[in-house]
Amino acid sequence: MPRAVLISVGELSLEPIKTLVEGNGVTTATIAVSDAASLKSLDDLINKLSELDRNAECLLIQASNDVEKSVSAFADIAIFLIYSSPETYLTQRLVANQANEITDATIQDICQKYSKHVQDVLNIFEQDSALSLCSIDDILANPASFLKAVFEKESQEIYIELSTNLVYQILALSAAAALVDNDELYELYDDALSVGQLFGEFSVHLSPDSDTFKNNAKLLNQVGKTVQQKNQQITTLNQQAKESTTKLSEKDTQCNQLTQQLAEQQRKAEAQSQTLKNELETQKQALSKAREQLAAKEQECTALLQSLDAKTEELCAKAKEADEAKAKLSEKDTQCNQLTLQIAEKAEQIAKAEEQNSALCNELESQKQAFSKASEQLTAKEQECTTLLQSLDSKTKELGAKAKEADEAKAKLSEKDTQCNQLTQQLEEQIQEAELSQLQVTQLREELEATSQKASKLEPTEQALKVSNENASQLQTKLASAEEEQQ
Repeated sequence: MPRAVLISVGELSLEPIKTLVEGNGVTTATIAVSDAASLKSLDDLINKLSELDRNAECLLIQASNDVEKSVSAFADIAIFLIYSSPETYLTQRLVANQANEITDATIQDICQKYSKHVQDVLNIFEQDSALSLCSIDDILANPASFLKAVFEKESQEIYIELSTNLVYQILALSAAAALVDNDELYELYDDALSVGQLFGEFSVHLSPDSDTFKNNAKLLNQVGKTVQQKNQQITTLNQQAKESTTKLSEKDTQCNQLTQQLAEQQRKAEAQSQTLKNELETQKQALSKAREQLAAKEQECTALLQSLDAKTEELCAKAKEADEAKAKLSEKDTQCNQLTLQIAEKAEQIAKAEEQNSALCNELESQKQAFSKASEQLTAKEQECTTLLQSLDSKTKELGAKAKEADEAKAKLSEKDTQCNQLTQQLEEQIQEAELSQLQVTQLREELEATSQKASKLEPTEQALKVSNENASQLQTKLASAEEEQQ
C-alpha cells in the first residue's frame, strides 16, 4: 500500500519528482490515467499495477483528459495534487512539442489550459480539504522538507538539474518571453500557493520582465556562440559536400564504366549460365534416370534383404527345431536303449510264460477230457433224476388213492392216520427237496458250461452230483419206507 499518491494537474510531467524520491531510497510506481472512474477507488488503481509495483511507497499518477477534477481523498493515504508555475508548465509543453512548429496560438492555448487546470484544482480543494495542493517548483526547491514531511526520509541532497540541456534552457527562455505581462497567471499561481501545502517560504511571483532577459544575457551570448559554431560547422560541411560532389561525379563516371563492364560480363555470364543450365538440365535428366534406377535397385535390394531376413529367420527356426530334435532324439535313444533292455527282459519272461502256458494248456486239455467224462456222467444222472421224478409222481398218485381208502377206514386206521399225515408231510418235504435238487441240477448245468472255460470248477460239480445222488438215494429210501408204511 503506497504512503502517498501524487496526481499531476493538466499535462504536467512528474519525472523530476520521481528522480528526487528514487534518489532518496523511496520506491515508486507510475501509472497513466485517462478515465475519471479509475480515480474513484484506490484498489482499482493498484490492480492496474504489476505485482512488483504494488509494493511501491509512492504512486505517481500521470493524469490526462481533465480527470484530476474527479479526484477524491482515499482513507489513510495522503493525496497530493501537483501543479507548477506558469514557466515550468509552458517549458515542459514546449519541450514535449519541440518537433512541431510552435506558434503564438499554440502558446496562448497552453496558457489557457494551465489557467483552467489550476482553477479546477482550487475548486476541488475548496470542496475536499483532505486533498493537498503542492507545487512541483516548491518541492524541487525544498526536497529535504518534502521528503521529511511525506516519507519521513532524510534528504541526501540530490540535485535535480532542470536546465542542463542548452535546448531546454532556450525553450525556458522562450517560455519566459512568452509570459511577459501575463501577471494574471502568476497571481493564480500565488493563490494556489497560498492555500496549498508549502515546503519552503511563500513569496510573490511576478511575470517576467526586462530583468529576466538581462539575467539571461549570458545564456543568450552562449546561444549566439553556439549558433556561430554551428554556422562554421555548416560552412565546413558545405565545403566538404562540394568536394564530395566532385569526387562523387568522378566515382559516377567510374561507376558508369564499371556498369558497362559489368553489363558485358553479365551478358557473358548469362550466356555461360544458359550453357551451364542446359548442361545442368541434361545432368538432371541423367541423374533423374539414375535415381529411378537406383530406386528400383534399392527396392530390389530391400526385397532381397527382406527375403534374406525371412530365410535367415526360417533357418534359425529350423536350426532351433533341429537342436530340439537332436535333444529329443538323444532322449529317445536313451529311452530306446532302456526299452531294448526291458524288451530283452520281457522276452525272457515271455519265454518262461510260454513254457508255463504250454504246461497249462496240457493240463487244461486233460481237464477238458475229465470235464467231458463228468458231463456224460451228469447227463446220466439227470436221466436217473428224471426217472425218479416220474416214479415219484406215480407214487404220489397212488398215495392219493390210498389216502382216500384210508379215510374210509378211519375207524380202523385212526392210529395209522396220524402216521400217514406225518408221512404226507415228510413226502411234501421230500418233494420240495426233489424240486430243490432239480434247481441244483440246473445250476450244475450252468456251472458245467462255466467249467468248459475254466476247468478248475470241476470239483464242486462232482460234489454236487454226489449230493444229488445221495438225495436221490434218500428219496428212494423214503419212498420205499412210505410204501411199506402204507401197506
